[in-house]
Amino acid sequence: KLLYILVIHHSVRAYDEATILYFENLINSTINETANYVIPTSSEEFRGNYYCSKDAKDFGSYDFIIVGSGSTGATLAARLAEEEKFKILLIEAGGAENNFTDIPGLYFYSRFTDYNWGYFSVPQEHACLGMKDRRCPFPRGKAVGGTTVINGLIDSRGNRDDFDTWNQLVNGSWSYEEVLPYFKKIEDSHIDGDPGYHGEDGPFPVYYHNPISPQVDAYLGANEELGYKVLDFNGAHQIGVSRNQLNNIKGRRVSTAKAYLDPARKYSNLKIVDKAYVTRVLIDDKTAYGVEFMLNGEKTIAKVEKEVIVSGGVIASPFILMHSGIGPKLELEKYNIPVVKDLPVGSNLHDHPTFYGLSFRTNFNQPKYTQREYIEQYLDGKGDFTIAANLQGIGYYQSKHMQIPGLPDIEFLISPSGMENAASQESFHLTDETFQAVWGNLNRVTDFLMYVVLLKPKSIGYVTIKSNDPFDFPIIDPKFLSDAENVDIDAIYEATEYLLSLLKTDHYKKLNVTLIKVVFEACKDTEYLSKEYWYCTIRQITMNVYHPVGTCKMDLERHGGIVNKDLKVYGVKRLRVADGSVLPFSLSGHPSMASIMIGEKLSDMLKKQYMA
Repeated sequence: KLLYILVIHHSVRAYDEATILYFENLINSTINETANYVIPTSSEEFRGNYYCSKDAKDFGSYDFIIVGSGSTGATLAARLAEEEKFKILLIEAGGAENNFTDIPGLYFYSRFTDYNWGYFSVPQEHACLGMKDRRCPFPRGKAVGGTTVINGLIDSRGNRDDFDTWNQLVNGSWSYEEVLPYFKKIEDSHIDGDPGYHGEDGPFPVYYHNPISPQVDAYLGANEELGYKVLDFNGAHQIGVSRNQLNNIKGRRVSTAKAYLDPARKYSNLKIVDKAYVTRVLIDDKTAYGVEFMLNGEKTIAKVEKEVIVSGGVIASPFILMHSGIGPKLELEKYNIPVVKDLPVGSNLHDHPTFYGLSFRTNFNQPKYTQREYIEQYLDGKGDFTIAANLQGIGYYQSKHMQIPGLPDIEFLISPSGMENAASQESFHLTDETFQAVWGNLNRVTDFLMYVVLLKPKSIGYVTIKSNDPFDFPIIDPKFLSDAENVDIDAIYEATEYLLSLLKTDHYKKLNVTLIKVVFEACKDTEYLSKEYWYCTIRQITMNVYHPVGTCKMDLERHGGIVNKDLKVYGVKRLRVADGSVLPFSLSGHPSMASIMIGEKLSDMLKKQYMA
């Protein structure tokens, strides 16, 4: 803790030889451990004597029980704890983050630790074709802090129209004007943002990466040549380009555990239980009265006086609801789960399909450093260890398929030359052939990567249960690029063509930017750079960018909604769902900040209701 106080305030040189050796040992030992990672298919470490137990241990009674300590759950718990009359229980399956997860530049490796649930999709037919078994990885955080412990830390809220459309679906309370004050409340901004759109006193710091790569400067300049402005994408307008806004403090990861729960631990009315696995919400007479969970190998029950709030995330929340009897009737009856409420839980999975197959060569030479030098830079709050996947630049655009003014349906991410990451192949679950075709000959001294993110996909997937065993992992099918009209793949193709047009700009010519040829075995008979070639290539290496939403969507019940505008589950009293799963559709942004906003907003709603 003293080390990080020194790093944050920069009052003295923040490290010595012992500190460097500590981080060298930590990094090397953790990376070595990840080599033995086995992909899980169930939560066996929690099962214990679940099916042998007749009696459950009594864990007491609370005003609020919150299931999951991720983006929303941690925020909500911390804010509710500010009212001393509330007694709160926060239950989390994972453990505390550590000094390794604090290093953003090594987040790929965190996916091969206990901090990731390790989910995968079912085999895909239209995308992820270059992945092993055609299965897309679905990393989700299993930690106090949830996915904010392993995510990419990009602070992108979404577009004004996203929230206004969401608001119209439920007839009130989620418009952009109503949620903007919460986004500002969250932030401690240190970027050149538009006046009136950012906060300065919130728990979540926002910074640019330091230093910025000349390749990113060229990307920004090239777009300006083509008429796009460099702007604050969380400000008045979104379509344009920018340096990325990142949630870190002097290069160190900031999770919701750090931002919200650590300060809230001073409140005696908040009890945080980690390494505890919730199996179901307890419901009687269509009223939630507690939760059942496994703790230290024992079946345990906690009861609630006011409400249960499920904040397990886009995968776990529908999973818990279905095992509690809330879900599609036919699916529950198939596994002999008594039906409490027939709702289309899990049926509205949205994610951002992302094309990872573009790389470019330049005449710029990025300096290479030793591991020790990267560590020293990290402790000084700069360099490759301080940013996830080196995603320094971003852009928002409209394809011909988007007709709403000001609403982007394409995001570009640029990862300039930098530190090599040996975990990238396994992290993306790539076959040897795919990895070799795209990244095998990549030179991280001269080359940079571009990712094309589809923000408004037509393809919709689902999450469902595999059995009536709450320890069996769920079935996840995103159905990427499966829309019958091929709108999704065509939008990605159009975006790819735009990136190629940047090669003609003066800024790119100065760096001698050229496209690196990629040819998959499956695409070898297509004409290079033809539409047929790109369609084939896109399907090989398009997968998710880990922005799933929608599986417990907020909407009117007659339109397939699971929760109403107050986040209350239809047909079940004293039960709410609050996390990214309630977002009715994909945002033109990243869902982490929106999920934190939901926690802030719900805490005010609950205080108003129960403090009156």
